[in-house]
Amino acid sequence: MERITRHDLKTPLNAIIGFPRIMMMDDNLPAEYLEYLKMIEKSGMMMLDMINLSLDMFRMERKIYQFEPVQVNVPQVIRRIMNDMEPLAMAKKLSVKILINGKPAGNEEGFSVRGEGLLCYSMLANLIKNALEASPQGEQITIELADGENMSAIRIHNRDVVPEDVRDRFFDKYVTSGKKSGTGLGTYSARLIAETQKGSIHLETSEKKGTTVTVRLPIWTAEECQRTATRAGLSALPFGLHTESERKDRSFVTPDRLNALPEELLATLKTAAERTDPKGSNMAIDHIREHDKPLADSLSELVRTYRFDIIQELFEKTG
Repeated sequence: MERITRHDLKTPLNAIIGFPRIMMMDDNLPAEYLEYLKMIEKSGMMMLDMINLSLDMFRMERKIYQFEPVQVNVPQVIRRIMNDMEPLAMAKKLSVKILINGKPAGNEEGFSVRGEGLLCYSMLANLIKNALEASPQGEQITIELADGENMSAIRIHNRDVVPEDVRDRFFDKYVTSGKKSGTGLGTYSARLIAETQKGSIHLETSEKKGTTVTVRLPIWTAEECQRTATRAGLSALPFGLHTESERKDRSFVTPDRLNALPEELLATLKTAAERTDPKGSNMAIDHIREHDKPLADSLSELVRTYRFDIIQELFEKTG
Protein backbone atom coordinates (compact mmCIF):
# COMPACT_ATOMS: atom_id res chain seq x y z
CA MET A 1 0.00 0.00 0.00
CA GLU A 2 2.83 2.41 0.82
CA ARG A 3 4.54 1.66 -2.51
CA ILE A 4 1.28 2.30 -4.38
CA THR A 5 0.56 5.59 -2.66
CA ARG A 6 4.12 6.85 -2.87
CA HIS A 7 4.80 5.88 -6.47
CA ASP A 8 1.70 5.00 -8.47
CA LEU A 9 -0.40 7.88 -7.09
CA LYS A 10 2.27 10.52 -6.55
CA THR A 11 4.03 10.25 -9.91
CA PRO A 12 1.10 11.56 -12.04
CA LEU A 13 0.80 14.51 -9.66
CA ASN A 14 4.19 15.80 -10.80
CA ALA A 15 2.61 16.87 -14.10
CA ILE A 16 -0.72 17.95 -12.57
CA ILE A 17 1.06 20.31 -10.17
CA GLY A 18 4.11 21.21 -12.25
CA PHE A 19 2.68 22.11 -15.65
CA PRO A 20 0.11 24.66 -14.39
CA ARG A 21 2.96 26.50 -12.65
CA ILE A 22 4.92 26.64 -15.90
CA MET A 23 1.89 27.73 -17.93
CA MET A 24 1.01 30.49 -15.44
CA MET A 25 4.30 32.19 -16.26
CA ASP A 26 2.87 33.12 -19.66
CA ASP A 27 1.98 36.81 -19.46
CA ASN A 28 -0.49 36.48 -22.36
CA LEU A 29 -2.87 34.07 -20.65
CA PRO A 30 -6.50 35.26 -20.36
CA ALA A 31 -7.58 35.81 -16.76
CA GLU A 32 -10.16 33.03 -17.05
CA TYR A 33 -7.54 30.47 -18.11
CA LEU A 34 -5.24 31.61 -15.30
CA GLU A 35 -7.97 30.85 -12.77
CA TYR A 36 -8.48 27.40 -14.28
CA LEU A 37 -4.77 26.66 -13.95
CA LYS A 38 -4.79 27.81 -10.34
CA MET A 39 -7.71 25.48 -9.63
CA ILE A 40 -5.85 22.55 -11.21
CA GLU A 41 -2.72 23.29 -9.20
CA LYS A 42 -4.69 23.68 -5.96
CA SER A 43 -6.50 20.39 -6.53
CA GLY A 44 -3.20 18.65 -7.22
CA MET A 45 -1.68 20.03 -4.01
CA MET A 46 -4.74 18.94 -2.03
CA MET A 47 -4.43 15.43 -3.46
CA LEU A 48 -0.73 15.34 -2.61
CA ASP A 49 -1.50 16.37 0.98
CA MET A 50 -4.17 13.67 1.20
CA ILE A 51 -1.73 11.00 -0.01
CA ASN A 52 0.96 12.12 2.42
CA LEU A 53 -1.52 12.28 5.27
CA SER A 54 -2.89 8.80 4.54
CA LEU A 55 0.62 7.41 4.92
CA ASP A 56 1.10 9.38 8.12
CA MET A 57 -2.21 8.15 9.56
CA PHE A 58 -1.17 4.56 8.86
CA ARG A 59 2.01 5.14 10.86
CA MET A 60 0.20 6.96 13.68
CA GLU A 61 -2.18 4.05 14.17
CA ARG A 62 0.79 1.70 14.49
CA LYS A 63 2.71 4.06 16.80
CA ILE A 64 5.65 4.31 14.37
CA TYR A 65 5.14 7.91 13.17
CA GLN A 66 8.27 10.03 13.55
CA PHE A 67 6.95 13.21 15.18
CA GLU A 68 9.24 16.17 14.48
CA PRO A 69 7.76 19.24 16.20
CA VAL A 70 8.15 22.76 14.88
CA GLN A 71 6.59 26.07 15.85
CA VAL A 72 3.13 26.26 14.27
CA ASN A 73 1.40 29.63 13.97
CA VAL A 74 -2.20 28.59 14.62
CA PRO A 75 -3.98 31.76 13.40
CA GLN A 76 -2.24 31.48 10.03
CA VAL A 77 -3.32 27.84 9.75
CA ILE A 78 -6.91 28.77 10.61
CA ARG A 79 -6.98 31.58 8.04
CA ARG A 80 -5.78 29.15 5.38
CA ILE A 81 -8.52 26.71 6.37
CA MET A 82 -11.19 29.41 6.30
CA ASN A 83 -10.02 30.51 2.86
CA ASP A 84 -10.40 26.92 1.62
CA MET A 85 -13.83 26.55 3.25
CA GLU A 86 -15.23 29.95 2.34
CA PRO A 87 -17.78 28.48 -0.14
CA LEU A 88 -19.27 26.26 2.59
CA ALA A 89 -19.52 29.13 5.07
CA MET A 90 -21.07 31.46 2.48
CA ALA A 91 -23.60 28.84 1.37
CA LYS A 92 -24.93 28.58 4.93
CA LYS A 93 -24.47 32.31 5.67
CA LEU A 94 -22.21 31.50 8.61
CA SER A 95 -19.81 33.91 10.28
CA VAL A 96 -16.60 32.86 12.00
CA LYS A 97 -15.18 34.66 15.02
CA ILE A 98 -11.56 34.05 16.04
CA LEU A 99 -10.45 35.01 19.56
CA ILE A 100 -6.95 34.98 21.03
CA ASN A 101 -6.99 34.93 24.83
CA GLY A 102 -10.48 36.46 24.82
CA LYS A 103 -9.73 39.25 22.33
CA PRO A 104 -10.57 39.39 18.60
CA ALA A 105 -7.66 38.15 16.51
CA GLY A 106 -5.86 40.89 14.61
CA ASN A 107 -2.87 40.82 12.33
CA GLU A 108 -0.41 40.11 15.13
CA GLU A 109 -1.21 36.39 15.13
CA GLY A 110 0.87 35.84 18.28
CA PHE A 111 -0.25 32.30 19.12
CA SER A 112 1.94 29.30 18.44
CA VAL A 113 1.98 25.66 19.49
CA ARG A 114 4.48 22.84 19.31
CA GLY A 115 3.40 20.54 16.50
CA GLU A 116 3.64 19.98 12.75
CA GLY A 117 2.10 22.33 10.20
CA LEU A 118 0.40 19.76 7.95
CA LEU A 119 -0.91 17.77 10.92
CA CYS A 120 -2.38 20.89 12.55
CA TYR A 121 -3.97 21.92 9.27
CA SER A 122 -5.58 18.50 8.75
CA MET A 123 -6.77 18.20 12.36
CA LEU A 124 -8.28 21.69 12.54
CA ALA A 125 -9.71 21.49 9.01
CA ASN A 126 -11.66 18.37 9.98
CA LEU A 127 -12.99 19.95 13.17
CA ILE A 128 -13.85 23.31 11.58
CA LYS A 129 -15.55 21.62 8.64
CA ASN A 130 -17.62 19.55 11.09
CA ALA A 131 -18.64 22.72 12.92
CA LEU A 132 -19.62 24.47 9.68
CA GLU A 133 -21.62 21.50 8.41
CA ALA A 134 -23.40 20.97 11.75
CA SER A 135 -24.14 24.62 12.50
CA PRO A 136 -27.66 25.92 11.85
CA GLN A 137 -28.07 28.37 8.97
CA GLY A 138 -26.94 31.94 9.68
CA GLU A 139 -25.23 31.16 12.99
CA GLN A 140 -21.72 31.99 14.18
CA ILE A 141 -18.78 29.64 14.64
CA THR A 142 -16.35 30.66 17.38
CA ILE A 143 -12.72 29.57 17.37
CA GLU A 144 -10.98 30.54 20.61
CA LEU A 145 -7.24 30.23 21.21
CA ALA A 146 -6.11 30.37 24.83
CA ASP A 147 -2.62 30.21 26.32
CA GLY A 148 -1.93 27.91 29.26
CA GLU A 149 1.03 27.17 31.49
CA ASN A 150 2.21 24.09 29.61
CA MET A 151 -0.59 23.49 27.08
CA SER A 152 -2.49 25.81 24.77
CA ALA A 153 -6.18 25.30 24.07
CA ILE A 154 -8.00 25.58 20.74
CA ARG A 155 -11.77 25.59 21.19
CA ILE A 156 -14.18 25.29 18.25
CA HIS A 157 -17.81 26.03 19.09
CA ASN A 158 -21.05 25.84 17.13
CA ARG A 159 -24.71 26.03 18.15
CA ASP A 160 -25.63 22.48 17.10
CA VAL A 161 -25.76 19.54 19.51
CA VAL A 162 -24.17 16.12 18.95
CA PRO A 163 -26.77 13.29 18.94
CA GLU A 164 -26.79 11.23 22.13
CA ASP A 165 -26.18 7.95 20.30
CA VAL A 166 -22.69 9.03 19.15
CA ARG A 167 -21.48 11.28 21.99
CA ASP A 168 -19.53 8.59 23.79
CA ARG A 169 -18.00 7.40 20.51
CA PHE A 170 -17.52 10.81 18.87
CA PHE A 171 -13.76 10.32 18.28
CA ASP A 172 -13.94 6.61 17.36
CA LYS A 173 -13.31 5.30 13.85
CA TYR A 174 -16.26 5.12 11.41
CA VAL A 175 -18.71 6.81 13.80
CA THR A 176 -21.03 9.24 12.01
CA SER A 177 -24.57 10.50 12.35
CA GLY A 178 -26.85 12.36 9.95
CA LYS A 179 -24.32 12.60 7.08
CA LYS A 180 -25.13 10.74 3.88
CA SER A 181 -21.55 11.02 2.63
CA GLY A 182 -19.77 10.94 6.00
CA THR A 183 -16.98 8.39 6.53
CA GLY A 184 -16.68 8.74 10.29
CA LEU A 185 -12.94 9.34 9.97
CA GLY A 186 -12.72 13.11 10.46
CA THR A 187 -12.96 13.28 14.25
CA TYR A 188 -11.08 9.99 14.58
CA SER A 189 -8.13 11.40 12.63
CA ALA A 190 -8.31 14.62 14.68
CA ARG A 191 -7.94 12.61 17.89
CA LEU A 192 -5.10 10.55 16.43
CA ILE A 193 -3.27 13.68 15.28
CA ALA A 194 -3.78 15.49 18.59
CA GLU A 195 -2.38 12.55 20.54
CA THR A 196 0.53 12.10 18.11
CA GLN A 197 1.46 15.74 18.79
CA LYS A 198 1.49 15.00 22.56
CA GLY A 199 -1.87 16.70 23.05
CA SER A 200 -5.48 15.77 23.75
CA ILE A 201 -8.99 16.38 22.45
CA HIS A 202 -12.29 16.70 24.31
CA LEU A 203 -15.99 17.12 23.47
CA GLU A 204 -18.64 19.09 25.34
CA THR A 205 -22.19 19.23 23.98
CA SER A 206 -25.62 20.16 25.30
CA GLU A 207 -28.93 21.57 24.08
CA LYS A 208 -28.30 24.76 26.03
CA LYS A 209 -24.67 25.52 25.10
CA GLY A 210 -24.21 23.79 21.76
CA THR A 211 -21.01 21.90 20.95
CA THR A 212 -17.41 22.72 21.79
CA VAL A 213 -14.44 20.61 20.74
CA THR A 214 -11.27 21.49 22.65
CA VAL A 215 -7.81 20.55 21.41
CA ARG A 216 -4.87 20.99 23.78
CA LEU A 217 -1.34 21.06 22.40
CA PRO A 218 2.03 21.81 24.04
CA ILE A 219 3.11 25.45 24.02
CA TRP A 220 6.12 26.74 22.12
CA THR A 221 8.42 28.08 24.81
CA ALA A 222 10.31 31.37 24.72
CA GLU A 223 13.55 29.42 25.19
CA GLU A 224 12.89 27.38 22.05
CA CYS A 225 12.03 30.55 20.14
CA GLN A 226 15.27 32.30 21.16
CA ARG A 227 17.44 29.22 20.61
CA THR A 228 16.24 28.54 17.08
CA ALA A 229 16.32 32.20 16.11
CA THR A 230 19.92 32.44 17.31
CA ARG A 231 20.89 29.37 15.31
CA ALA A 232 19.48 31.00 12.19
CA GLY A 233 21.54 34.13 12.73
CA LEU A 234 18.47 36.32 13.31
CA SER A 235 17.31 38.44 16.20
CA ALA A 236 14.54 37.03 18.38
CA LEU A 237 11.43 37.12 16.20
CA PRO A 238 7.86 37.72 17.38
CA PHE A 239 7.05 34.07 16.90
CA GLY A 240 10.54 32.62 16.47
CA LEU A 241 12.00 30.22 14.00
CA HIS A 242 10.68 26.71 14.41
CA THR A 243 12.88 23.85 15.60
CA GLU A 244 12.87 22.27 12.19
CA SER A 245 16.21 24.10 12.08
CA GLU A 246 17.45 21.22 14.24
CA ARG A 247 17.19 19.01 11.17
CA LYS A 248 17.41 21.56 8.34
CA ASP A 249 20.12 24.22 8.54
CA ARG A 250 18.45 27.64 8.84
CA SER A 251 21.80 29.43 8.57
CA PHE A 252 21.09 29.57 4.82
CA VAL A 253 18.19 31.98 5.43
CA THR A 254 20.01 35.30 5.85
CA PRO A 255 19.49 38.85 4.58
CA ASP A 256 22.86 38.75 2.79
CA ARG A 257 21.86 35.71 0.74
CA LEU A 258 18.59 37.37 -0.17
CA ASN A 259 20.38 40.54 -1.24
CA ALA A 260 22.53 38.48 -3.61
CA LEU A 261 19.47 37.46 -5.65
CA PRO A 262 18.19 39.31 -8.74
CA GLU A 263 15.90 42.20 -7.80
CA GLU A 264 12.94 40.87 -9.78
CA LEU A 265 13.02 37.60 -7.82
CA LEU A 266 13.20 39.49 -4.52
CA ALA A 267 10.24 41.66 -5.50
CA THR A 268 8.12 38.65 -6.49
CA LEU A 269 8.91 36.75 -3.29
CA LYS A 270 8.34 39.81 -1.10
CA THR A 271 4.91 40.47 -2.64
CA ALA A 272 3.86 36.84 -2.25
CA ALA A 273 5.05 36.72 1.37
CA GLU A 274 3.19 39.91 2.24
CA ARG A 275 0.02 38.34 0.82
CA THR A 276 0.77 35.02 2.63
CA ASP A 277 0.44 33.43 -0.80
CA PRO A 278 2.04 29.94 -0.84
CA LYS A 279 1.57 29.46 -4.59
CA GLY A 280 3.22 32.73 -5.54
CA SER A 281 5.98 32.15 -3.00
CA ASN A 282 6.75 28.67 -4.32
CA MET A 283 6.86 29.95 -7.90
CA ALA A 284 9.45 32.55 -6.87
CA ILE A 285 11.38 29.96 -4.86
CA ASP A 286 11.56 27.65 -7.88
CA HIS A 287 13.47 30.40 -9.71
CA ILE A 288 15.58 31.19 -6.63
CA ARG A 289 16.69 27.55 -6.60
CA GLU A 290 18.58 28.18 -9.86
CA HIS A 291 20.71 30.77 -8.05
CA ASP A 292 20.94 29.43 -4.47
CA LYS A 293 19.56 25.95 -3.82
CA PRO A 294 20.20 25.81 -0.02
CA LEU A 295 18.43 29.15 0.44
CA ALA A 296 15.53 28.02 -1.77
CA ASP A 297 15.13 24.77 0.20
CA SER A 298 15.02 26.64 3.50
CA LEU A 299 12.56 29.23 2.16
CA SER A 300 10.39 26.42 0.78
CA GLU A 301 10.21 24.87 4.24
CA LEU A 302 9.14 28.21 5.73
CA VAL A 303 6.36 28.50 3.15
CA ARG A 304 5.28 24.90 3.76
CA THR A 305 4.78 25.65 7.47
CA TYR A 306 3.15 29.04 6.74
CA ARG A 307 5.97 31.02 8.37
CA PHE A 308 5.55 34.09 6.16
CA ASP A 309 6.26 36.30 9.19
CA ILE A 310 9.86 35.06 9.18
CA ILE A 311 10.29 35.80 5.47
CA GLN A 312 8.83 39.29 6.02
CA GLU A 313 11.27 39.84 8.90
CA LEU A 314 14.15 38.90 6.61
CA PHE A 315 13.05 41.46 4.02
CA GLU A 316 12.97 44.16 6.70
CA LYS A 317 16.62 43.36 7.40
CA THR A 318 17.61 43.56 3.75
CA GLY A 319 16.73 47.26 3.68
